[in-house]
Amino acid sequence: MSAVKSYVDIFISPSTQHYIVNNSLVGIWWHELSAQIWSPSLWLPKELTWKDLQSTKNFTYPSANDVFVYPLLFCIVIIILKYFILDPLILVPLADSAGIPNKRAKAPPSNKTLEKLYKRHGTKPPQKDMLSAAQELEVTQRHVERWLRHKRNSEACTKYSKFVECGFHFVGHTGITLYGLVVMLNKPWLWDIEICWQGYPRHNITPDLWWYYMAGLSYYWASTFLQMFSIKGKRSDAVEMMLHHFFTVILITFSWIINFVRVGTLILMVHECADIPLIAAKMFKYAQIDAPTDILFVVFLLVWLYTRCYLYPFWILHSIFFEAPILTGIPIVIFCKGLLLGLMILNLIWTGLIASIIMKKFTGGSLEDIRSGAEEVSDEDFSSVTRKDD
Repeated sequence: MSAVKSYVDIFISPSTQHYIVNNSLVGIWWHELSAQIWSPSLWLPKELTWKDLQSTKNFTYPSANDVFVYPLLFCIVIIILKYFILDPLILVPLADSAGIPNKRAKAPPSNKTLEKLYKRHGTKPPQKDMLSAAQELEVTQRHVERWLRHKRNSEACTKYSKFVECGFHFVGHTGITLYGLVVMLNKPWLWDIEICWQGYPRHNITPDLWWYYMAGLSYYWASTFLQMFSIKGKRSDAVEMMLHHFFTVILITFSWIINFVRVGTLILMVHECADIPLIAAKMFKYAQIDAPTDILFVVFLLVWLYTRCYLYPFWILHSIFFEAPILTGIPIVIFCKGLLLGLMILNLIWTGLIASIIMKKFTGGSLEDIRSGAEEVSDEDFSSVTRKDD
């Protein structure tokens, strides 16, 4: 498929690629595999080929080259801007002016046995392993438990680092949401979702739609890399967040290739709005400014229920599954539908977590960040933990 390119096309000339494909066994295998992967029968409605979706002077189709190249390049720019401009010039001074402490718990005394236990099981190892470690070190089980918690505390994000992290995501989600509103307000399928399927897949990609898609995908690539390589502690919802990033990146990429862009912009819109008040509430909480927190949480709750619990399942998913017969029988669309359902399941999981926070609030708790809060312990608690294995 000539329209589909990758980084190979940037660094290897067409003549070199032609030689490799036709004169090496690996090249021949790759050519055959590529032909199978990009078979029109997998990606397009019946009787359409990739040549039917080639752009002209007056009509632009999505190019797979775009989602394979530009977002990864743009995400590097985003990460550079974060570490060299946004963090040092805006977010760190803001955290300092808010008086947020930047203290991390000291690491517990080094111990190979307990380090191994923590690496394998975290703070909740099996009872058998816990007792075995305690007997080996000649300490009580309580000492082992407290060492593990202290180890977790020493690796956990501080409120200072959480504030800075939230600031980055607040800027990202706000920027994408505002730009999305500017782009989408004059799009007819925002007001009539059935237009998403009229004439599919022959939909023109305007420059504003191109930038909206590339900006959203670039941000999620950047967020994924930042979470993967973070050294400031692990989030308790790390698995859910990575799954969310996975579903989002894959969905945006695949929907672009098959020109699922119209409904894709709607999905992107409804999944951005609720994050803004939630992140803002967390930032105020970390800065110990409690007055706006409850108000922002209520705003977040209303937006979340409307966008993710109503619009997404009963407007978007309903239209995709029941109002778009032209999508029936396209294998890649079936795969995308599976990802969309996976995203819905994640939304339901997070809705359950939100419900638990609300219950905590009504039973006398507070709207704390569910990923924070660990028992503080001191170095003195480990004075009797021996280092026989060091």
